Amino acid sequence: MRNVSSKAQRHFEMFKKLLSRILSDKPTELRKGLGTPELPFEIYRGKQPITSNDFKKIVNEIFLPKILELGFEGKDFFFYRENPIYTEVVFFWTYKTGGAIQVDLLVKFNNITYPGDKKLIKTKQIRSINAEFQKRLSPNGEKNRQGQEVWFWIFKDHIEENTKIVEDIWRVFSHRGIEYFNQFQDHSEYLRQITMSNYLDFPDFHINRFFGKHEAGIIYFLFRYWQEQQDEVKTMEFAKLGLTKFSNENDNIYLLPFKNYLDQKAIE
Repeated sequence: MRNVSSKAQRHFEMFKKLLSRILSDKPTELRKGLGTPELPFEIYRGKQPITSNDFKKIVNEIFLPKILELGFEGKDFFFYRENPIYTEVVFFWTYKTGGAIQVDLLVKFNNITYPGDKKLIKTKQIRSINAEFQKRLSPNGEKNRQGQEVWFWIFKDHIEENTKIVEDIWRVFSHRGIEYFNQFQDHSEYLRQITMSNYLDFPDFHINRFFGKHEAGIIYFLFRYWQEQQDEVKTMEFAKLGLTKFSNENDNIYLLPFKNYLDQKAIE
C-alpha cells in the first residue's frame, strides 16, 4: 500500500508541475479598461470632444516620457525605435471623423526594397501599408462585430478624462506592445516559423495590409529576408514558391528576381 501511495503522490506532483507550466505559458488577460471595439454613434456623426492637437499635448505629457525610456524617439502620434535590421513604430491614428483614436504597432525591415519601389521608405513614412508586420494595440486582441481586430479609445470632453485615456493606452502598450516587439529580438527564429504552408495565416502577418493586397509581396519579403540572412535553403524555398505560385503578368516584377536567383544558383 505504501508503494501505491508513493507512486500516486509522485504522479500527482508531476501533474501539478505540468499544469503550472501550461498556465504560465498562457498570456495573462488584461483588464479591458477604457477602450472599445465599437464606435459610439455620435462619433460616426462627427462629434469631436477634443481636437487631435490637444490630445497630442496629453500624449506628449504622459506617453512620451515613458516610451523614451525604452529607447524610442518621436513625439505626438509617431514613435519609433531603430534596430540594425528593423524599425519598430508606434503610430496613433484618429478616426476619419475625429473623436477616437487607435494605435498600430508596426515593424519595418530596413534594407528590403520591393520591385517598383524607387527608394527606401524613410523611418517617419512607415505606416501599416508599407510595414511588413502590423498589430492593432488592444488588451486581448479584441474584435468588433465584423471580426476585425480594432480597439478605439474615445475622446472625452474634459482634460482629466482624456488624461486617463492616455494613461490607459500606456497601460495596454506596456504589456501588449512590449510583448509584441519582443518577438522580433530574435527575428530569425521568429520568422523561421513562417513556412510555405502557413505564410498567409501566420499571426500578425496580414496580407490585407501588405503592399496593395498582393500575395506576391509577402513571398518576396520572405525571399529577400532570407537572402539578407544568407540562408540559401530558405531563400531558395521561397524563390521556388514564388515561381510556382504566380504566372500573372501583373506579378512579373516579382517573378524576375526569383528567376534570376535560381538561375544564378544553378550556375554556381
